[in-house]
Amino acid sequence: MCGISGFISNHPQPAELIQRMTSLIRYRGPDDEGFLLFGPRAPEPVICGGVDTPHSAFGQHIAYAPAKPINAVADMPVTLAFGHRRLSIVDLSPLGHQPMCTPDRRYWIAYNGEVYNHIELRQELECLGHRFGSSTDTEVILAAYAQWGADCLHHFNGMWAFAIYDTHQREVFLARDRFGVKPLYYLGRARWHLLL
Repeated sequence: MCGISGFISNHPQPAELIQRMTSLIRYRGPDDEGFLLFGPRAPEPVICGGVDTPHSAFGQHIAYAPAKPINAVADMPVTLAFGHRRLSIVDLSPLGHQPMCTPDRRYWIAYNGEVYNHIELRQELECLGHRFGSSTDTEVILAAYAQWGADCLHHFNGMWAFAIYDTHQREVFLARDRFGVKPLYYLGRARWHLLL
């Protein structure tokens, strides 16, 4: 069990908001916490850890390693934020830290769940040219989305709730498993498509 949170706002909110949202679901993942923050007109995100982020996660040579604690940027104006609470089950190393991104930093994900066929999907995606740096199913979901877009859901067997942000299209894709084993709640006005 993990927990995800996030917001999108045309009116910048302080980064402290996503910290508070994520702290409310600490019970879902006490092993790690991570934050992805985009400010107004900021092409590059700020990637943060929190009080439960293991020290070893900071400074890793991976694109999604936290660079600073969230407390250091609590007043930063943010228009898009993802928060993640981790219960370490698959790949207990810092490589499982979230939010996670593709190597080119185009796609970012906050994810809760388990894709049972991730090993088979990893092999299929490797044959299509994707390379992996961790043994997480999170990284497989990202590669599947990069490869197939929303059709990636047809390849997954398991239970999941996730949000993926495409920095090129500036779109957020939300999905949950077919039966809602992993819940996904949202509030707001947007166009939604049911993809099964």
